[in-house]
Amino acid sequence: MTEENPVRNLVDVEERVRTYWDDINLLDRLEAQNDDGEPYFLLDGPPFANNEPHIGHFRNTVYKDVYIRYAQLQGKDTLFKPGFDTHGLPVENMVQQENGLKTKEDIEELGEERFMELCRDHATKYMEEFRSSYRLLGSWYGWREPYITYENSYIESVWDTFKTIYDKGLVYRGKKPVYWCPVDQTTMAGYEVTDSYETVEDPMVVVKFDLKSRDASLIAYTTTPWTLPSNAFLSVHPEETYVEVDTEKGRLILAEERLELLGTSG
Repeated sequence: MTEENPVRNLVDVEERVRTYWDDINLLDRLEAQNDDGEPYFLLDGPPFANNEPHIGHFRNTVYKDVYIRYAQLQGKDTLFKPGFDTHGLPVENMVQQENGLKTKEDIEELGEERFMELCRDHATKYMEEFRSSYRLLGSWYGWREPYITYENSYIESVWDTFKTIYDKGLVYRGKKPVYWCPVDQTTMAGYEVTDSYETVEDPMVVVKFDLKSRDASLIAYTTTPWTLPSNAFLSVHPEETYVEVDTEKGRLILAEERLELLGTSG
């Protein structure tokens, strides 16, 4: 490293660029120049704010950000809104685990108001981790205020929507049997307690992943080929037996139990 040609600290560069975007209100400028453009709307299906974001959340965020930026480059008037789901069992279950609450009676002993406060604090903590991650990704989601399902403004909008449906005569009261969780004392979805799945045919692909260390390829099966561009690694089962076979497609490595996939037994 020399004074004339210093090696830049990439973390410092990242922070300076992010600060510069803030200083010039870059997102506002991009949106202002497209005010008269064709409308483009992307609604964020909100993640549960019950734990830290994982690679699936990051991938999802990057994909959405690409669509948003592409629409902006096309001159479209983009409307997007990040959000967070802060209600329901995902958050409550995490709070119960953290506080040793095993039954509804435990929650009542703690106090419902205190339990709701803990749930709100828990959701807020992980929501902020998501928002921080958005900014570190450089995603525009990190520059936009999200909708949050525990805020009164959101709750009131849901009630307003329900009233509109009610006023149109589309709401009725009836009775039906439901599945009931004896631990959480709440209803459950049928898929959570019954074998309601149906076997259907689905498009699939088998993909080769070439090894650098040898003339062979690992193969992987997927029914979601649209996720392949973001694949970062392959997983193997520590207790499975894997075999290496010569085929018309080259030398392949796969689980022994899946040899039938190649129409051979060895």
